[in-house]
Amino acid sequence: MTFSPEDLTLALTDFPDLDHALYQQLAPTIVAGWNQMVAHHKACYQDAWASYTGLIDATGTISGMDLDAAVTILDGKGSATTGGLPDWISRQIPVDLGNFADVPDNKKIYALDGRYQLGDEEMHRASLMRHLRPLLRPETQAVIELGAGCGRNLGRLLAQTGRRDITYISCEQSPSGLAVFRGLLAAQEDVAHRAVPFDFNEPDLECLTGFDHILVFTCAAIEQIPFLRQSLITDILAVAPQVDLAFFEPVGWQRFGNIATFVADGFCRELSGQVPQSQFHKAGFTYRLQDDCFIDNAASWALAGRYNMNLVPLVQKALNAKVASMTSLAWDSFGSNPFNPMSFLSLSKI
Repeated sequence: MTFSPEDLTLALTDFPDLDHALYQQLAPTIVAGWNQMVAHHKACYQDAWASYTGLIDATGTISGMDLDAAVTILDGKGSATTGGLPDWISRQIPVDLGNFADVPDNKKIYALDGRYQLGDEEMHRASLMRHLRPLLRPETQAVIELGAGCGRNLGRLLAQTGRRDITYISCEQSPSGLAVFRGLLAAQEDVAHRAVPFDFNEPDLECLTGFDHILVFTCAAIEQIPFLRQSLITDILAVAPQVDLAFFEPVGWQRFGNIATFVADGFCRELSGQVPQSQFHKAGFTYRLQDDCFIDNAASWALAGRYNMNLVPLVQKALNAKVASMTSLAWDSFGSNPFNPMSFLSLSKI
């Protein structure tokens, strides 16, 4: 999909304090940068899971291990860390460690419930499931992950709940990710599953139909989409009589209007060329591992990565329109990257 200036104008209506006249004038330049970024992201993720396709045998199955073991392999080995932070983070941004200047080798710095804390890798594996499992109701017929990657979240949900009576559906843009999910679930011969191509920028929701009660969720997938289309949530809620919809995404900073405006304004200023690259926000910002800097750090990370800016406004619109009710909310619940904390928001169709 190629975005237009009209798409940008519509997206920016969620930020009333922006200079809309200016950004309407600069929209063609901003949109050109937006489209270039989308194409780059798509190219990068096409083969993101190719390293795991070697686990698939000649029968199309990841065999020779139980489901738990396979999911653990798909979690990856984790990043090398120095002083509690992954090296890939320390290499690209200036960090003031503050009270975390002397972290033991067996500990990592995480974001946890709006604070910076020390923990271990097991916290990462449990972070999504503790929120998601209560949403899996007895009447749920299918669970669908949008932007599922290699399908490890679906595999872990099956392994932890033992729910073999429902259909597991992976919706993902990467062919290698879809292939790995098929191999993972092929070994579970009595479990119904599907792997479906999916793109948030051109969402085809046909894969969600055919059930009376579904659970749909995302995990660190929407973050790569600067602006979701305005109707996405209502469109998902419309596909079945009963829908539970959950997001585990780094959007906690969006609940603060002034911070949200700052990020959207920075996005437009930087992509329009108003700000030279040497003066982009990320070039002069130091991340401080202090709890009172938590939201500023998260917003700065989102601006630097061109991350999603409108999920929280879309959730609020669905609540205001009374098409859904909020069933759970945990701001800044967890971040294995402490500067990109994930919040959990879940809705139930009314």
